[in-house]
Amino acid sequence: MFGLNLWMTIAMLIWLSVLFILGAMSPMFLVGWLVLGIIAGVAMVMKIDGRTLAEWSSLTMQFNRAKKKGKTVYRSGPFSNIPGGHYRLPGVLATFSCADRRSLAGPFAVIHNPRDHEFTVVFDIKPQGMDLADPDVVDGWVDQWGGVLTSWGEDADVVGATAVVETFPSSGMKVTTEVRRITSPQAPELAQRIMAEAGDMQSNQRLEMSCRLSITVKADTEAKRRDATVAVADLARRIPHMVNRLNAAGVSARVMTTEEVVTFVKRAYSSASQVDMELAAAEPGGHGVEWVDAGPSHAEQTLTTYVHDGAISSTWEMREPPRGYVGHQVLRPLTARNDDMPTKRVAICYRPHSGADAARLVDSDANNKTEKVKQERQYRKFARAKSEQDAAAAANARHAEAMGHGLTRFGMFVTTTVPAPAVGPDGQVSESRLPDTEAVMKSLAQRGRLRLRRCYASQQISFAAGLGIGVIVPNQATASALLKA
Repeated sequence: MFGLNLWMTIAMLIWLSVLFILGAMSPMFLVGWLVLGIIAGVAMVMKIDGRTLAEWSSLTMQFNRAKKKGKTVYRSGPFSNIPGGHYRLPGVLATFSCADRRSLAGPFAVIHNPRDHEFTVVFDIKPQGMDLADPDVVDGWVDQWGGVLTSWGEDADVVGATAVVETFPSSGMKVTTEVRRITSPQAPELAQRIMAEAGDMQSNQRLEMSCRLSITVKADTEAKRRDATVAVADLARRIPHMVNRLNAAGVSARVMTTEEVVTFVKRAYSSASQVDMELAAAEPGGHGVEWVDAGPSHAEQTLTTYVHDGAISSTWEMREPPRGYVGHQVLRPLTARNDDMPTKRVAICYRPHSGADAARLVDSDANNKTEKVKQERQYRKFARAKSEQDAAAAANARHAEAMGHGLTRFGMFVTTTVPAPAVGPDGQVSESRLPDTEAVMKSLAQRGRLRLRRCYASQQISFAAGLGIGVIVPNQATASALLKA
């Protein structure tokens, strides 16, 4: 009621009942407390940054209860209570597993969520870029991407997908190692020197960019739920078709292996291990880090930050999508490399509707928006421009759905990571760079016409969801009420 949860609604009803009983004995007592109750009630239902004061208070109380129970601090490794002394992933990822399987497209990693019977594959994405592409080619890519979204709604078992664009400081090790690998010892000395200089120039780039896409499917039959190998075999047959669809949308897609998945997960949770991981990856046997050791040795969640292995991360969520005309470059300022925010991860989370649900939802939305415009014209003589724009957009969505387009829910997480304050040789504690990144984040969001807000009391699960490894936030009991919307 009025944006309050069940327990707060019950408490309000009890309070009103007691108030009227006591007020029958003293009318002045009733008037005073009634006025005070009205003021408190209005304050509780007023929305601040998209949430009522009651919701903010509820989130804070839930977090404080978890903190008192020690649930906001995580430790792993040989001196922890983790079985085997492993560095397991924290939170909802603790029960996830990852293993390599084979398909016609080659070996691929399958991330298994046994609680929800979900399986996730991750694709390494190499966008072709728009610098040398004609407008009609770009339009074709956008149209094909719309086809990809529609196909997810047609496949009843696809429950979510996450597109991630990540930037992070480059160590230069991967470029140097690759140049050495492809340079023949029998090549002329001049050619070897040119290759070495070219590798040095590329390795000196300060920031590296990585793109990936994860697709999560749910076991929709009893046989798949009972035997995971049946679900994995079905997924393996579909991977070549997924790759072809993504290639048609203007990206070069390649399914990732467990070693590659562990690499970016470990880098996210323990950025200090990046150089060691890249050095070990150059060896014939790879880096050798398994999924059970991809997590941090220490992590702690606060109301607005996530501290992990000498770094501090903060995740923002999209409160409102871009307004007005949305071009294909609307997110470019947010996803591009930025020296003021070197470690950044932008994740767009998709949850497709089925065809039947899509038709029902667009019809209902169009009717509601049209009725709203009629009411405003009736009572105010004219409708607000925003209401008319929403009604037109709803009508266009209804027409597009009738033409065969899909309907997909989407949200966005933006995570920034900075080094944690450290004590120097002189005993001085370095200042945190997190306030600076917050100012940069607001600027980038405004350029992309987005409205972002910091995730409150849900930093750990938001951080995990932004990795793109199969965390579907609405399925998790620890998510806040807004994230479940």
